Amino acid sequence: MEKAKIHHWKLRLSIALLMLILAFIGVIVTDIYQDGAWRYWQIISIVYAVLSLSLSFYLKKMGWSKAFWTIWHELFHWIGLVLAIFVVAYFVDTGIMGRFQSGLAVLTLLALATYLAGIYIEATYIPIGVLLGFFAAGTALFQAYIYSVILPLTIVGALIVGWIVYRSRLKD
Repeated sequence: MEKAKIHHWKLRLSIALLMLILAFIGVIVTDIYQDGAWRYWQIISIVYAVLSLSLSFYLKKMGWSKAFWTIWHELFHWIGLVLAIFVVAYFVDTGIMGRFQSGLAVLTLLALATYLAGIYIEATYIPIGVLLGFFAAGTALFQAYIYSVILPLTIVGALIVGWIVYRSRLKD
């Protein structure tokens, strides 16, 4: 018996929605426990990298990926993010930056890395990266209205990801 293969659009949608859910939880963690957000965003950056690499590996293995990028390029993309987070961690350890500000900096770095991964690797990451950028700005600027801004943005982001996945499904 052959194992059932997950169709690529279902996997893309699942990973994208998981990324959005983790990002929304991160905004809640940032709002409630500001110092804890520093560690949360560090861990989530690694989770995003693993999810992205897993999706790319699966798509390439199943022959669904027509991307120019190799797994090595993507691996070094995410390693660059991790190294940038180590620099921010050094700033925290030396007292140059506080934990809350560093959490926002890591969130901003993650937003940029995810957006760039969307441009060069997988298009469904573009709205996630943009949404993470809005989360960082929203957390810093609209702290009193964070849930009234972030929740609608998360829903809009999920709809955009769904639309991108739907379009790619139609092309197949």
